[in-house]
Amino acid sequence: MTGFTIGGTETNRNLVSLYSIKRSLRPNSAFSWMDATFPLYSPNHLDAVPKHAQIKVKQPYSFRFSASFNRPGTYTLKPFVLISYKREMK
Repeated sequence: MTGFTIGGTETNRNLVSLYSIKRSLRPNSAFSWMDATFPLYSPNHLDAVPKHAQIKVKQPYSFRFSASFNRPGTYTLKPFVLISYKREMK
């Protein structure tokens, strides 16, 4: 894996302190979490690889999210994860 982006559809983002958002990913075979860096989401990342060329990841991953709230309310996130990797040709 060379990198990853965690984004998604959010509602009531204004309730959450942007700089407190922490989104993390880890392969289920590992113990340590890798944190996504700011900016967390860019819509053009969705078009980075054409749909016909995308490959499903075979290894299961876990996702973790945390943030501080500016004021009470309901915040929701429907996450997507874009993983970048190099494939060796043999």
